[in-house]
Amino acid sequence: MLMQIRERATGIFAYIIVILIIIPFAFWGIQEYFTGGAEANVATVEGYDISQREFDARLQEQRRYLKSILADAADDLFADDDQQFKNRVLDEMIQLRLLLSEVEEAGYRVSDQKIYQLIQSIPQFQKDGVFDSATYQLALSSQRRDPIQFESQIRREEASNQYRGSIVYSAFLPGRDKLNFAALQEQERSFDYFEIKPAVAGITVSEQAIETHYQANLNQFSSQPRVKLEYIEIKQQAIADNLQISEQDLLDAYNNEPQRYRSQELRQAQHILFKLSEDATDEAVTLAFEQAQQAVDRLADGESFGSVAADLSADTFSAANNGDLGLLSRTDIDNPVFIEKLFSMQTGQVSDALRTKLGVQIIKLGEVVTPQQKSFAEVSAQIDAELRAQTAQTEFVSQAQTLEELSYEFADNLDKSAEALALAVKTTDWLEADSVGGLADYPKIRAVAFSEQVLTERINSDLLELDEGHVVVIRVLDYQEQQTQSLATVREQIEATLAQQLAVQQAVEIGETSLLKIKSGEHQFADIAAGLNAEIIAIGPVKRDSDSVPAHVLQQAFVTKYANHEQPVFSGMLTADSSYLIMRLNSVAQAEVDATLSASEWITLQGHYGRREMNAMVQSLREMREVVLYSENL
Repeated sequence: MLMQIRERATGIFAYIIVILIIIPFAFWGIQEYFTGGAEANVATVEGYDISQREFDARLQEQRRYLKSILADAADDLFADDDQQFKNRVLDEMIQLRLLLSEVEEAGYRVSDQKIYQLIQSIPQFQKDGVFDSATYQLALSSQRRDPIQFESQIRREEASNQYRGSIVYSAFLPGRDKLNFAALQEQERSFDYFEIKPAVAGITVSEQAIETHYQANLNQFSSQPRVKLEYIEIKQQAIADNLQISEQDLLDAYNNEPQRYRSQELRQAQHILFKLSEDATDEAVTLAFEQAQQAVDRLADGESFGSVAADLSADTFSAANNGDLGLLSRTDIDNPVFIEKLFSMQTGQVSDALRTKLGVQIIKLGEVVTPQQKSFAEVSAQIDAELRAQTAQTEFVSQAQTLEELSYEFADNLDKSAEALALAVKTTDWLEADSVGGLADYPKIRAVAFSEQVLTERINSDLLELDEGHVVVIRVLDYQEQQTQSLATVREQIEATLAQQLAVQQAVEIGETSLLKIKSGEHQFADIAAGLNAEIIAIGPVKRDSDSVPAHVLQQAFVTKYANHEQPVFSGMLTADSSYLIMRLNSVAQAEVDATLSASEWITLQGHYGRREMNAMVQSLREMREVVLYSENL
């Protein structure tokens, strides 16, 4: 089964499969399999809990997407401990929940026809660029989802998109304002600038200043509490990798269950669907059967199955192709009544109207493809993977249960557990509450390591699930409380900080004094730069979206007011890298914007303004709705 899923699930569905494997701890985790218990949340939005599991899944989905675009660069740009990236993902999830709540209250609806068009446009449901009903059914079946569930999800997403569109494209921006906006976007400026770098060399910091800074900022010189841990970990993949599986083991598995390595019988099905929910009322079911009887009567009168399907079937995808669902095996779709009937029919036979999971269906059987036995050579790799996975899964559960029991029974050490499992007790280096790397990459480890049970009582932790198929038990090996570092320890650090502050202050004073001299005409721009050994950099003309100029420099150039078109304008600013920038704005070229902008240009301008309105709406929703963050669980 696993191999069939792996072969059939492709594209956007491939990465979903791992969370849909039907074993208890694949859904809930090994710890819950043994002990149960609540799961931590990262946020609550209007009563809806965003769980840590849901957040982690979304986080990994985003990482995979970025890696597909950026390759290995994604690991450098968005590291596992990148808190800003985590915050952006959480903000996105919160925004989606807020929008869904607003969409539901606003009553947005999406027609069936629109849903069908959207689904037909998804490449993963197409063959040779054309929607294929069998591929669609197979893709959903591989996720154990039915079309009704999937269509509901698409409906919600499209309603949310409609709501966004209603805000973005209804935002009002008068024509003259659009032209002004376009003119500003196209405006070009020319300027020169130089920077005065802070010079730390030669600056002396007094002992009194160091002492004063130390006493006034003692909290900055306190080391965080830290622990050293010892732990036992069990990884299912490591168990699988270390298994010794012989050629005879593989051959025995093949001979014991040859039917498992036989291709499935496939049957070509056509159907006519009168769609119902599984909890439909008796009246709705009766009406559907009456409609189905009309189809049965038309078929009995000699009308073709494809013609009736095209006219009456609620499954518009297959209806456009004579009701054809393609070749199906017994496990391809989750619709038991349909499948049982299909595999009991004779070629060419048409069924009566049946009450199925999707509603009321009429089935016609076409081609039957008989099963073929696969050779041992064809499936030996598959058998090896399956045996490893099955054996490792069983062994993992057994070892995890043993570890949980022994680490609880002998709570003051891990030696008994290690001996019983023939595993090593590993140790960490010093860890703090915000450490990263190794076990510290897991927030759960950092939280439990400093918990009362583990830290104060010095007993083993509970069994902790870090990832699917990865559990640990930890205990504190050593602990250091928060301590205030001595002045001698941090003296060099303080001296460097104060020297930098004095150097920046000096650079600002020199810069402001120089700027006043330039503005008054006492000295020339070039003379001041030369006197400071600063390089003048000439820029222009450039637009405000230029990427050839440092962002802070470009921003200064475009926020500087330029009233006199004959005289340069001088300005100064302290930059983010603590330099003082002096700029000479030489010219501003106003763009000539034609009142007859193209449609795409108007849409672009409207989009800029609309997105600003949308951001304001989301911010308003966040302020009005109840949103609770649990940042410690990120």
